[in-house]
Amino acid sequence: MQSDEGTEWLMELLTDVQLQQYFLRMRDDLNVTRLSHFDYVKNEDLEKIGMGRPGQRRLWEAVKRRRALCKRKSWMSKVCCGFTRPSGSFTLTFLISRHLSMQTFKCFS
Repeated sequence: MQSDEGTEWLMELLTDVQLQQYFLRMRDDLNVTRLSHFDYVKNEDLEKIGMGRPGQRRLWEAVKRRRALCKRKSWMSKVCCGFTRPSGSFTLTFLISRHLSMQTFKCFS
């Protein structure tokens, strides 16, 4: 069973909680192709595709963990990649590296 490009994350999420047999029904019947689509999925929808209550609880926990991970990655990419000041003259990364080099210089003087 090969998943379409862009839904590998769904297969990975379902596999992590041993619910991979619901992949096609989640993708095709419930039209879940993005993490944000879970905002519109209800327990009744999951029951209609044959998922039991224990599986539903595992799925919702996995979705919660994945959302937290995505938020962390989003925050880290903003910090690590740098922010440009409105004037465009400096980035946060430049300022941090400059600060660290100044601290290193102080240690050796």
